[in-house]
Amino acid sequence: LYLKLLRKFVEQQSQAPSQISEALERNDELAAERVAHTVKGLAGSLGSSAVQQAAGRLEKAIASKTPSAELKPIQEEFNALLQDFVSRLRAALPQVVTDSMPATNGPLDSEQVKQVVQEMIGHLNNFDPAAEECLEVHRDAFRALLPEESLASFKREVGEFAFANALVRLEEAARQKGLLPS
Repeated sequence: LYLKLLRKFVEQQSQAPSQISEALERNDELAAERVAHTVKGLAGSLGSSAVQQAAGRLEKAIASKTPSAELKPIQEEFNALLQDFVSRLRAALPQVVTDSMPATNGPLDSEQVKQVVQEMIGHLNNFDPAAEECLEVHRDAFRALLPEESLASFKREVGEFAFANALVRLEEAARQKGLLPS
């Protein structure tokens, strides 16, 4: 779970410096402040106090309408610390296989699929991160249950912890296949 959080930070926050700059250019201080605030919170949660503190200083400077000339060095410090952290994370994180769901090798028993659906429903109802492992271990059952487009959305929802959306999608597909009562 921690590795996944680190990957999401790299993926989603590496663009924060340019997002802040663009927001400031549009005179949208609120958006710039919100991006800095988000990085501050996430960096703190991940244990990067240097990035957290720099983001906090930048957030505060934006909120107090610091003149551009004084804001620039604060932005540069934030950018440098964030990019250093992101670079170190990219170098340290193990590579992820993007599509590790090979095609089904044979027909699946509907009782097996029903058991997998019940297991996944349990994970999703309990907001259990083990849902992602269940999806990977039983990929053939989910591939048989969900059409390709729906499967891609389901994988994304589970990966982003949008468990309520994933649960609705799974239950609907299971009902259509007669695996759950209507």
